[in-house]
Amino acid sequence: MAYSVNWLTKVVTIPKTDMALVQASPEIRQLDLLAFWAEVHSIQEGEGLTYLAIMRSNAPVTLAGVTYQRSVEVINGYTIEFEDGAYQVNLIGANNNLLEARVQNQVSLNASNSAGAVVISTGSGLSPAEQAQLTRLVDLAEADEELTPALATLRKRGTATVLLEKTVTGGTITPVELTDV
Repeated sequence: MAYSVNWLTKVVTIPKTDMALVQASPEIRQLDLLAFWAEVHSIQEGEGLTYLAIMRSNAPVTLAGVTYQRSVEVINGYTIEFEDGAYQVNLIGANNNLLEARVQNQVSLNASNSAGAVVISTGSGLSPAEQAQLTRLVDLAEADEELTPALATLRKRGTATVLLEKTVTGGTITPVELTDV
């Protein structure tokens, strides 16, 4: 049995036997995402030529001498369904969004996405402890208090809270603007 696509429901089905067996008990299989993308791309160019693309493959990117691996993403509302059963699947070969694009069943997916720097689109990206510290600093700044003996203080300037660094020169403290928070 090979990968199949239901073009009406936008579901790509992956049979268990099409994935390499890594361990028999407990059962662990492996899905090479680059081979999977190539096979789905082949299906798309054949019977799926008139339908929206299923997946996109983004080339590796080198930044500051570090190469980040290729990414493969399921797009246009398609979902991925692994043949149901009590087993795990290791996703290898590329960063991916299969955890978000899969049909939920008994199969457990192990994704190993890696990222150097991540763009945060919601929330602050801070840990709860860091958020609590920042909230305390903002509260102090709004009360127009200085933080001592801290090396930095916050001041309210209009609607922005500005982080200031204290520079001590001959007994005087000179605030230096670093960034808006």
